[in-house]
Amino acid sequence: MGWLRILRIPPWRALRVPVVAVFCGTLLAGVAMGVAEAADRDLPPPGRPAPAGRVGAGSHDPGTVMPSGRGCQADPQLGVYHPRRLRVLRPCTLLSGTVVAVIHEPDGDVHVDVRPGRPFVYLLAPGNSQVGRAMVTEIIKGQRLPVPFAGEHVVMTGTWVYDIHHTWNEIHPIWMIRYSSGRTVLALPPVPPLH
Repeated sequence: MGWLRILRIPPWRALRVPVVAVFCGTLLAGVAMGVAEAADRDLPPPGRPAPAGRVGAGSHDPGTVMPSGRGCQADPQLGVYHPRRLRVLRPCTLLSGTVVAVIHEPDGDVHVDVRPGRPFVYLLAPGNSQVGRAMVTEIIKGQRLPVPFAGEHVVMTGTWVYDIHHTWNEIHPIWMIRYSSGRTVLALPPVPPLH
């Protein structure tokens, strides 16, 4: 309490700041968890495909336009080249944010770097600072997903992974993208990979 006298802060005012900070921190954490839980509510259990009639389950037709659903697959690394370099954190994850960069890689993949909205920042790893605190998401060579443009707001689902070579988190592969136009496209990567 000595520092209160030096700064001439009444004790009742000094208590208000930590209480408000704790309340706001708890509230924000609860909102983020609520959004993540709401996003995951309709997921099939890990290792199971989506129920028939939803999100194209059982269909491997790339480019299918889906009005709803998340497109998650039983094999979270379907169509991934060298899957051992990626550690699966969650097989079906929702990400919402703004595209900050689109990079056409020499191997034919397209990196779509997405700055996550506040409730989705938890998906990032410290290594994502290498790409400006964006989430690296990957459209795999041969996957028929329209490439979003920089500045576009997107909602996507895919496998949340940790890339052990780059030390960042990614959505790899992407299963589904909802574009700012409102169009939602589900497109599975080719099996086997085209690399």
